[in-house]
Amino acid sequence: VVSTQSTGLFLFLGRASLTKKMPPKKSSPAPKGEPKATGKAASPVAKPAPKKAAKSAAKTAAKTAAKTAAKAAAKAAAKAATQAATPAATQAAAPAKSTSPAPKAKPTATARVAGSKKSTSSRKTRNPLLASGIRRYSRTAMYHRSGAWAKKDWKKVEKKSTPTKVGLKSKQFGGGWRVIEKKAPRFYPADKIPVPLHNNRTKHNRTALRPSITPGTILILLAGRFRGRRVVFLKQLPSGLLLVTGPYKVNGVPLKRVNQAYVIATSTKVDVSGVDLKKFNDKYFRRPKAEKKTKTEATLFEPEKKEKVLQPHRKEDQKAVDTTLVPEIQKVKYLSVYLTNKFSLQKKQFPHELKF
Repeated sequence: VVSTQSTGLFLFLGRASLTKKMPPKKSSPAPKGEPKATGKAASPVAKPAPKKAAKSAAKTAAKTAAKTAAKAAAKAAAKAATQAATPAATQAAAPAKSTSPAPKAKPTATARVAGSKKSTSSRKTRNPLLASGIRRYSRTAMYHRSGAWAKKDWKKVEKKSTPTKVGLKSKQFGGGWRVIEKKAPRFYPADKIPVPLHNNRTKHNRTALRPSITPGTILILLAGRFRGRRVVFLKQLPSGLLLVTGPYKVNGVPLKRVNQAYVIATSTKVDVSGVDLKKFNDKYFRRPKAEKKTKTEATLFEPEKKEKVLQPHRKEDQKAVDTTLVPEIQKVKYLSVYLTNKFSLQKKQFPHELKF
């Protein structure tokens, strides 16, 4: 037993002496924050690490952490200083010209379509250009997209007070007054009652008179029963028609209404200032309503006889106009003969070449 123990102790001491004499191997540098390797080989019997190695590792880790924190603090302070600087200070210090050219900003799609018009701001528009002058959304769509409809600070427009109807009750309602009209009847007629529709044709303005037609001008009729006759123009009626007469004593044309479209104005004139024309209007020429006759069995299939009845006051008015107009016609030589003859065209006579 003693021999085996002595041999083991000898071997242990021999190994320890060998390890002391061998030089340490060069190892790769340890990363930051980690303790450097001493180069001593680990012994088969594990021993706790010495206190000095632990302290050195802690010191290196603290140094590296302090350095990184100092760098980050310096960068943050530099940024704050640049942002706090005023525009005047930046203008005073002229920037140094950089040798390398600044990178060009890529044009947006809107600026590319616009062509010559460069975009002043880098903000993206909500309504991009599809083509020259054509936007993606219409004005109505952009009104809803922009949220302008949600604006609440509109100026209130004062409502105009409408005058209430006479004889109707008015009641205060909300911010104004409400007119209470009569209630509609509870029952309505079973038969359909026709109501005329609104028509603007019944209410028309007075027709403009041709400048060549003036009171006393002699006109040539182109249509109707007395076509080709020469008549004297008296005045224009409210309906736009012309009041003319032959006179009746000269050529048999009574007082009648004529459309100026079917008339040729001549340069011959007569003085009609002495003729009283106050009573002549459109109602004067209305025909009286015929009385409805009930037919019997004997007269059921008999044809109706239409008889024109001339009212007596029309005869008297015609005589009154003729008595003042005929003497004025007789003052002009050959004028009565001119009125009695009809207008007609001979061979090789063209109306557009004639001077009336």
